[in-house]
Amino acid sequence: MHVYKTPVRKIISRHFNAINKLLARRYRLLLIALISMILFPSIFEGFSIQPLISFLTRSLVVFAGIYSIQESKRQFITGISLGIIVIIINSIGIFQHSVRIDFYLSFIIYIFFYCLIAYKLMTMLIRTERVNEGVLYAAINVYLLIGIIGGFIFMLIENSSPGSIHNLSIDKLDSTSNFFYFSFTTLSTLGLGDITPVSAAARAVAMLLSTTGPLYLTVLVALLVSRFESTERA
Repeated sequence: MHVYKTPVRKIISRHFNAINKLLARRYRLLLIALISMILFPSIFEGFSIQPLISFLTRSLVVFAGIYSIQESKRQFITGISLGIIVIIINSIGIFQHSVRIDFYLSFIIYIFFYCLIAYKLMTMLIRTERVNEGVLYAAINVYLLIGIIGGFIFMLIENSSPGSIHNLSIDKLDSTSNFFYFSFTTLSTLGLGDITPVSAAARAVAMLLSTTGPLYLTVLVALLVSRFESTERA
């Protein structure tokens, strides 16, 4: 009687393929959430439902971000708990039409959260040895997160010192679409000139974003090409 055993190498390969599929699903969900947060509030701008859309898409990003970086059940539960706290703080301040401490606290927490997600994804990109679907989703997510973080920082600067950004003001504390627009045009070095930084803080952030965008894409392409070539040889 012959007993056929599956080679260890094949078992390991199947294991990593399963992990890659799981990560790809997580990063794809985060990508959908980020695109929704960028697009839908802009589409519904001017409508009474816009604050609710903005709040829901931002909450979706929180949970998708937690899901994308969690490595254990304990981390997932802890992350969800913290995410709920972030959403509660956000719901307290985001619908208020005045400058309040909960507004600053809300967006500072969001900036910290997005920085954490971007850092975790970037760490994964650096450590990964092969290019797969999940890696590509993660790379796009990091770029979008950088633009979103820039938008929130611009919003904080303008809110704390009105007039820091020419032709851009805060009508409502939940209207982030124009700030995302300015952040991404700066990040991509498109620079249409319709909105310009005036204060020293706004200029510093603009310079940092306009440097980070091309640098990130250059390093990312070089990294992915080198990893892809090593994958092909393997």
